[in-house]
Amino acid sequence: MKTISILLFCICASLICFGGSTPEVESYGRKCVVLWADPDVVDDGESVTLTARLSDGKTGVTVYFSLEQGSGSPADSSYVTESGGYAYTTAIPSGARVVRYKASAQGYGSAFVDVLFGPPVPPVPPPPTITSIDLSLHRKISANAYGFSFQLKITVNGTGLDGVEIRQRIKSSSTEKNWDGTDRTFDQIMAEKTAGSANAVDTKGKFEVDWNWSALRDLNDTKTQGAQYDNQVSNIFKEWVPIGGKYYRKIRRAEKFRSFVVEVHNKATGDILKTAEWGFTWNNDNAAWTATSSPPPPKDSPSCARGDLGSGEFKNVTNLPGLKEWK
Repeated sequence: MKTISILLFCICASLICFGGSTPEVESYGRKCVVLWADPDVVDDGESVTLTARLSDGKTGVTVYFSLEQGSGSPADSSYVTESGGYAYTTAIPSGARVVRYKASAQGYGSAFVDVLFGPPVPPVPPPPTITSIDLSLHRKISANAYGFSFQLKITVNGTGLDGVEIRQRIKSSSTEKNWDGTDRTFDQIMAEKTAGSANAVDTKGKFEVDWNWSALRDLNDTKTQGAQYDNQVSNIFKEWVPIGGKYYRKIRRAEKFRSFVVEVHNKATGDILKTAEWGFTWNNDNAAWTATSSPPPPKDSPSCARGDLGSGEFKNVTNLPGLKEWK
């Protein structure tokens, strides 16, 4: 909004009369045109109402309105006064700094009003739009019988992407086995966890925030494409055991389920513009260390995996090409 300062004056025969937003004029018996503008706060390009009346309240007299300084309307328009005056609404010329309007009537002199205001209001950009959210396996770091680590790239396409934010929510569950084959509790799993948050272990059947709202990275010059990156990590407990003069890596049997929802919203309004879902299950069943393996597992660990027997496997992969095939 731009504040208008109004300088209001009217010129009579040997008399200058001043007034406010709705002036009361002491004319001392002399006749005068009174002119004022309303409102006193407008935006560039919006309208202002000019109101003129005669100091003696006379009606039926022609009042001439004109633009004395600046550009725009009115262009030498004339109106006949009525009871209480005559109001004329006109647009303030776009980009103007000072606009002076004039009202005059025969035998009453002239009145002027100066409208002053600041620079034009910057245009309001259109709201952002999202055409697609594309998911790709950006970086393979590691995958083996005791866990995995990879980076996902989330590419967002649309318009006005400097006006959006992105977040990811997760639903997860985990199964890990003790060496005797019994299930480990959530607290036991967390006690051995070395990376990631509790939400990556078990969200109790609900979607929780994985990482919260943030601006897009790698935004191009036209603000039509940007990206965010997500790291997925899981490390299963392991230890070295000696058998027959050699050392073997004994690993807990485990399965990890993770489902994700990527959300992009308008950061000004909070409205969700688009979502994308992806997910996977991972386990190390293909590295199971069984009684038929050579050598067989330790007698106190009938349920475990061994690092050289397999590399773990991704299953039930959703919307992430290339992950299932990654061994």
